[in-house]
Amino acid sequence: MKRCLLILPLLPFFFTAKAQQDPVSWEFIVEKGDQPNAFTFLLKAKPEPGWFIYSQHLDPDAGPIPTSVHFNPSDNLIIEGHVQESGNKKEGYDELFGTQIAKFSGLTVFSQSIRLNGDKGMLSGYVEYMTCNDEQCLPPRQVSFSALFPN
Repeated sequence: MKRCLLILPLLPFFFTAKAQQDPVSWEFIVEKGDQPNAFTFLLKAKPEPGWFIYSQHLDPDAGPIPTSVHFNPSDNLIIEGHVQESGNKKEGYDELFGTQIAKFSGLTVFSQSIRLNGDKGMLSGYVEYMTCNDEQCLPPRQVSFSALFPN
């Protein structure tokens, strides 16, 4: 009986901890390009089934927070172009937000071309995103990343 009394106060903590888990997992990968000193930095998001993340290309006043990638300045790395996105994209009117949106389910890849300007460089920053399912949305989250670019 004493064990039950000790566990009961902890039950709300376990339910809260489960509710706070993120249904999106992230992986960050550096791929060597075809040209000398050329790389692609991949940010791979994998929402759990039934969950979505949003495109970078949304009206910021439309409702959901667009996914955004933020890079810290680096003297040895040159960011080339803009972050590209690919995956299972669904576009159209969204009942939850009452507006046109673009969202991704399943594996979603954000990619950025990087050029190394020296022997090595460290890329760091964060990705900010929002995730929803058909019943709820979680507050926007930020996930930090860092990657070493060797020559």
